[in-house]
Amino acid sequence: MFDVNALNSLLIRIAMASELPSVSRPGWLGKAAATVKRELAGGTSPDRLALAVAVGCVCGLFPIYGATTAVAGIAGIAFRANQIVVQIFNYAMYPIYFFIEFALIAVGAWVFEGDLHAYSPDGLRALFDAGWTAMLTQGARAFGQAVAVWMVLAFPTGIALKSISLAVIRRWPSLAARPTQN
Repeated sequence: MFDVNALNSLLIRIAMASELPSVSRPGWLGKAAATVKRELAGGTSPDRLALAVAVGCVCGLFPIYGATTAVAGIAGIAFRANQIVVQIFNYAMYPIYFFIEFALIAVGAWVFEGDLHAYSPDGLRALFDAGWTAMLTQGARAFGQAVAVWMVLAFPTGIALKSISLAVIRRWPSLAARPTQN
């Protein structure tokens, strides 16, 4: 199940990353350590952490399988959010990803007046019998409609998630007491 203490410990470590001792290692290992330290320390104010949580959660539900990491990375760069927190919460959405994906496909078919029967077992059997071009066409249409629904829902969901996560982060004294750092 979900371990709140582990999440609390992780967020405290991220918030305190700017206090890590500097590591002077030669070559690529030193550069990698400096990059990880910079990413951990960047955007550790409660507001920036809440933004990173919201971006990661919303992008983790992007309906194209395998694209969530890239979408979360691009959105994290666009919003200048802490990439490590964005990707952690992107991956945390994975257990509910498939449920949301099927719901987005169904809502997309309903909104765009598609054929919901095509996604039933009988409809899928008929698609297999119709050939691979029909399957690709129907799949592209279904995922295109799901992406359109996700795009409509992403912004209001992100605002709500940012507000909720900001309230939760502010309740953690160890995170709320951090000085603002952008």
